[in-house]
Amino acid sequence: MISLKHINIAFDRVVFDDASVIFCSGHVNYLIGESGSGKTTLLNQLGLLSQSHCEYFFDDIQVNQLSIEEKAKVRREKIGYVFQESNLIEGLSVYEHIKFIANFSGYDITHDEIC
Repeated sequence: MISLKHINIAFDRVVFDDASVIFCSGHVNYLIGESGSGKTTLLNQLGLLSQSHCEYFFDDIQVNQLSIEEKAKVRREKIGYVFQESNLIEGLSVYEHIKFIANFSGYDITHDEIC
């Protein structure tokens, strides 16, 4: 389960003011909203890609209390993130990208697991 509490984010306007959200394991969750409503901002928080502006719990671990190295480990081992823009390594196939990231993260992944 992922839980974010007391989300407070403002840019040129307030995006989140003491908001909270819970994502339960094993469920599909959707973020729906108009452009500029904070969907990407929330995803960046969830993916540990930006500074935490909330209390963040991932499987009962308070993530925002972790060191940079510990957060990187959580991100590397527990979080899958597909970027809106193409951030792929040019020349690699989808299969090769999956194999590369798995190996980079210390996982020995088989052909059957990828396909």
